[in-house]
Amino acid sequence: MRIKKVINNNILCAIDEKGNELIVTGKGIGIKRFTGELIDQARIEKIYRMEGKADHIRLADTV
Repeated sequence: MRIKKVINNNILCAIDEKGNELIVTGKGIGIKRFTGELIDQARIEKIYRMEGKADHIRLADTV
């Protein structure tokens, strides 16, 4: 997974190997991280995937 956007120290927007957009959470996962970097899999606590276009739009409005 690669970082698409750092939301805050604990939340990242990421792109997986298939090109799907994800929200990844974990304590301190976004500290000193930049767009395009690989995500350390050991620091991931939860992964949120969007199933459909409506979910993607709703999540984007929330963030």
